[in-house]
Amino acid sequence: MKAASRMGLRWKYIIFGEPTEAKLALGHKGILLLQLSATGKPCHSGYPYLGSSANHDLIPVLNKFLQLELPVDTKLGPSTVNVGTMHGGEAPNILSPSATATISIRVSTSFEEVKSSAVSILSQHFSISYKILAEYLPQKLHSDVPGFETINIGYGTDIPFLEGHDTDDVKKFLYGPGSIFVAHTNEEHVSVWKS
Repeated sequence: MKAASRMGLRWKYIIFGEPTEAKLALGHKGILLLQLSATGKPCHSGYPYLGSSANHDLIPVLNKFLQLELPVDTKLGPSTVNVGTMHGGEAPNILSPSATATISIRVSTSFEEVKSSAVSILSQHFSISYKILAEYLPQKLHSDVPGFETINIGYGTDIPFLEGHDTDDVKKFLYGPGSIFVAHTNEEHVSVWKS
């Protein structure tokens, strides 16, 4: 998508391929991808007053993200939070000198409101630094094609990275074989249809 944007390519109709079970997607959620970091002061866990644990600083912040009340879109469904990775500590008997986590917020609507809530949580915890790794808005797609079923999907695509196609006269469709429910699993496959 980025290369097509750099080349200035333009289309009136675009079909983006993703596993939609051969149904047209109504759209897809946006994303706010955050990396959180905490720094502690290591010491022996038998004497915790001699240091501070980065893990202990980070865990309550992650909990606040998991308890966020997020908006729901009638077409795209609820916004969701996933703590995708967590790393921290060196050994059970040492207070953690550092801890990191990545949080993926799939945003169905009210992107700026969700981003503001995330920044508000982080601004209350001075011991936590953060970086926004990725962000893009929810995408509404064309799905009004007679004879096609539609589907509501909860994942993101490369569509937001195709620049210059954000007008109503460009018809964007998301369609393809396969199911997202087996993607990234040991059972990942694409079924073959027989007519």
